[in-house]
Amino acid sequence: MRLASPVYDFNGKMLLSQGVVLSAKHISLLQNLLIMQVTIWEDRSPNLPEENIANEPEFPYIEEAFAEPEPVLDLSPRKEPITSSAPFQMLWDAFWSQSPQSELSMHYRRLLEETKHIFSSARLHSRLEKELLNTLAGDILVLTASPVQVLRCLHLHPRNSPYIFHHTLHVALLSALIGKQCDFSEERLQALTLSALLHDVGKVRISLEVLGKQQPLSEDEKEKVRLHSLLGFRFLQKQKEYDLPVLMGVLQHHERLDGSGYPLHTKSDKTHVFAKIIAIADVYDAMTSQKSYGTQHSAFVALDEIQSSILSGQLDTHCGQAFLKLMQNHLAGEWLELTDGRFAQLLFWELTGTHSLVVQTPEKEVLDLQGNHLVRPLRFIPPLYFTDGNTH
Repeated sequence: MRLASPVYDFNGKMLLSQGVVLSAKHISLLQNLLIMQVTIWEDRSPNLPEENIANEPEFPYIEEAFAEPEPVLDLSPRKEPITSSAPFQMLWDAFWSQSPQSELSMHYRRLLEETKHIFSSARLHSRLEKELLNTLAGDILVLTASPVQVLRCLHLHPRNSPYIFHHTLHVALLSALIGKQCDFSEERLQALTLSALLHDVGKVRISLEVLGKQQPLSEDEKEKVRLHSLLGFRFLQKQKEYDLPVLMGVLQHHERLDGSGYPLHTKSDKTHVFAKIIAIADVYDAMTSQKSYGTQHSAFVALDEIQSSILSGQLDTHCGQAFLKLMQNHLAGEWLELTDGRFAQLLFWELTGTHSLVVQTPEKEVLDLQGNHLVRPLRFIPPLYFTDGNTH
């Protein structure tokens, strides 16, 4: 397997030149840097002389997140999420190429690249760049000035990078939105967003073989993964640069208020509010994302699950209701694909969940989906514009 394009680090330094033959050691180093895709030749290029394919440095490359030039070798141990299916690809592409969506897409991709940098640096160098983290948290808060745009990034933007990067960014965006809904001060919002960005940093201490396994995890492997919040807490403690609320959000984001969570089975009165918020954001994005394990659900199934977990005493009532209210306010007007293949615009959704949806088709037919088990919302799609019933 021979590289079809050069390999650069985050600072633009070339580490592998075009034409190098990838060895097992190269691939291992790529994976250790959390770099899961490189561009290769399908066959050896006749323009590359044999003497140029040896004695290369032993480091990997980070590919541009949304470019698909030559054939790509996927080094990820798992199959990555595919947000849109083939029939809708032109619709997605057209949506993200138009202003102001194109600017939003550029902003989202830049935040994603910075998130990649942070995780790669943590895994490779066992350190975090606090200045970059603070800047990233601030940029996320700027984006949350438009909740509708944030939710479109989560629901509609292509996911061409490993799940952990998108998930980290999404949890930070959602946590910041919930914090704003709860009237947090700017200083507290910054700390919350920082904690959310770091909530899965402990996973850099877990082997990629376990994290990327496509088969069901063994009980021993599950226990290793469940340690990531404790590992993240200890990792940040050693940095000696982060306040206790940031650390508690990382440590406790898998705790549940009835004591059924992990790693310490902390109950409500001992769980920090940052962890309560991050837990809600984490559940929502994990349920609505496609990944190598588990089932991808519609947004409304995830919202129902969160509502149910609030009622059962697992998730915090105040933070949970703030999140549900946020979604109720900002999802109205978005477009959905229904399970019967039709498109419809969301007119109304009650906090009681999936069974209180009212939508309108392009033909102006209003559908009350309450109690309708045959037609359900499948997923969000880019906004559509209709003239005399035809899509454009």
